[in-house]
Amino acid sequence: MAIKYNRSPLAIVAVDNAGISSPQQLEGKRLAAPAGDAARRLWPVFAQVTGVNPDSVTWNNVEPRLREALLVQGEFDAISCFNISSLPPLNKLGYGPDRLNTFLYADHGLDLYGNALIVRESFLEQNPELVRGFVSAYLRGLQDTIRNPDESLAAVMNLSEDGLMDQAQERERLQIALDSLYISPEVEQNGLGGVDSARLQRTLEQVAEGFGLAQIPIPEEVFNGSFLPPQEQRAI
Repeated sequence: MAIKYNRSPLAIVAVDNAGISSPQQLEGKRLAAPAGDAARRLWPVFAQVTGVNPDSVTWNNVEPRLREALLVQGEFDAISCFNISSLPPLNKLGYGPDRLNTFLYADHGLDLYGNALIVRESFLEQNPELVRGFVSAYLRGLQDTIRNPDESLAAVMNLSEDGLMDQAQERERLQIALDSLYISPEVEQNGLGGVDSARLQRTLEQVAEGFGLAQIPIPEEVFNGSFLPPQEQRAI
């Protein structure tokens, strides 16, 4: 229905003292990820395009909440993750961007789209105008967030009743997304939410390879752009 992240947040992250300043130096290292982690599933594709032997690394399963702490303790050489998920807690542990080597898959040959809005076909058929309105409202909110990130975050914080959200950490997370995921030359030219069919096809091919799908979908099978607002209403 609409693309949320124009660029994928999938990444491999290593601390600066691990001796890993390029993807090729991941060979022979100990990597960690939660079971089912998307970046781990696509590791063989990432390894192939960066010239790394995918079988040379040792993967370890970890609890998501322990991943960053175990990395800085030296239990593992690198982790796979969403950059927006792991970089803020690593910063809180004393490892800011200058103490990390972060290899975004999107910067190393996997020109993947990121998260997207999805809907069940049955719901779409029964509620087309509701879906159209939701997509429009979501993209309008995303525009407002890009233009006024502090105000947008404050609005979300005001809705949080449990007090568990760390505003400084969430502001950092939002800035990472603004800098690396939401905005791209493609978005600047075509607006938020849409796709380039050729690029989406490459995304589908790489995902199908990484997840071992028997058949590669075509863009029309997974993306319906007819519920997007007009392009001029999706500009940033």
